[in-house]
Amino acid sequence: MHQDPSRVIPHDAWFEVLANASNVGVLMFDNDGTPQFSSGLANSLLRCESDDDLERAIDPLVELVGSTNENCARNVPPADLPAARIEFTVDSSDGTHTIAATAHAIRTDDCLGVLVILWDRDRELLVQHDLQMASQFRNVGQLYQALAHDLRSPVGTIVMAASLVRSIGDAALDPKSEVAKQFGEWIETIEEATSTL
Repeated sequence: MHQDPSRVIPHDAWFEVLANASNVGVLMFDNDGTPQFSSGLANSLLRCESDDDLERAIDPLVELVGSTNENCARNVPPADLPAARIEFTVDSSDGTHTIAATAHAIRTDDCLGVLVILWDRDRELLVQHDLQMASQFRNVGQLYQALAHDLRSPVGTIVMAASLVRSIGDAALDPKSEVAKQFGEWIETIEEATSTL
């Protein structure tokens, strides 16, 4: 970025560290709409490898920055200036990505400009989808636990009844008879089926 030192928006090393450590891209523009700072993530989101790439990549932001600067220049208190937002696409070798941007007016005693925050809208939508899926799976888990709890009582009753029927059958039937063997197999089937629940 070719900068006229008299128009550079002041920022310090703390700001640069914070901007580069953030999970959003950060761009700063002066009151003429000239980029003064671009964080590493902003360059990455815009697929910029050089200053020339940045000049090309900020084209979708020109109108957003201009309108934010105009609102700021009208001496509207910063708290009354809503953040303007746009979405645009960026093409790269790994596909087309939707980027969201919000512009915030900067006005201090010695500075007038715009701070633009960028983020990957596609990634944001994926995260939202993942959160929805996680919530649904959590709900399915809760439903499963409720069903398992509701099934334990009747299954317990079946297990106790099978045990009672077994003892009645053992007392009433000749253990060597074919009927006693068949009866024992039925009770074992019931006990095996209910032991897994």
